[in-house]
Amino acid sequence: MDRNEIVQRREAFRSLARCYADCATRWLDDADERSAIYAALDLRFALEALAYDLASDYLEELGDPAALEWQAPKLIERLIGIDPYAGSTVYLSKVDPETGEKITVASDVRMDLKKLKIRYQKLNSALHAPTIAKVESGKPRSMDNLRHECRNILKIVEKVLGSQMMTGGVIHHQMFVMNCACGTVVKRRTDPLFFHRDDPSKGSAAITVRCWKCKNSVQISLSGDNYEVSPNVFGFDCPHEGCGKENSIWEKDLADGFEMDCAHCGSSILMSAALRPVVAEIR
Repeated sequence: MDRNEIVQRREAFRSLARCYADCATRWLDDADERSAIYAALDLRFALEALAYDLASDYLEELGDPAALEWQAPKLIERLIGIDPYAGSTVYLSKVDPETGEKITVASDVRMDLKKLKIRYQKLNSALHAPTIAKVESGKPRSMDNLRHECRNILKIVEKVLGSQMMTGGVIHHQMFVMNCACGTVVKRRTDPLFFHRDDPSKGSAAITVRCWKCKNSVQISLSGDNYEVSPNVFGFDCPHEGCGKENSIWEKDLADGFEMDCAHCGSSILMSAALRPVVAEIR
């Protein structure tokens, strides 16, 4: 996607977030008790718009937008999986030629994505009717607490929208490209691997690259400047008496109730995520 297209898309989402934030401000200035609920709704919209704004820089890695689940919490999880630093604020600095001091010129303030998910869920809970337990407790919902929470979240939204610059998803190292067996081209940033190689307290020694279409995945790590790639496949012995030969299964299929046949004896095997490797199903 052309860089100008990305900027236009991001500006459109930021404009939406600004409208929602302004609406929330007006609701919070209203003395009506129910206004806090309307403020929570507009703030949730603002958080969604900011999540989509940030995601616009990662569309190439997120996959086909038409097939993408755009619910904010799921999108945030995927963004973190693609780039652990997506929610980190970016600073533009310069060095004073006389003193040698580094001076921050501008910043692109990002939402802490993990906290964004928690804040989104807090607002979401305010938009539902009181639960049975809540009603039976006889304790009414505290609109004052909700209003306080909304004001705190609004401050964070305003700080993001007040950024002096808007940077893209910064790539320091080459992109890992995988041609999945299902035909999907999967791309993933590898910065965490190189950061970890230079400083073991940072980044990650290995990262998972998952195909968004078929859900199969591989683990990649570094050997010098080269990638080491291993499929997320687990081996296990067939539990049926008289067989015991080795089989393999993708990590995504290690879930309770997944059924497969032994590649050697053809007997049915019922997977159990808790009791690895497997247990046999009796038919």
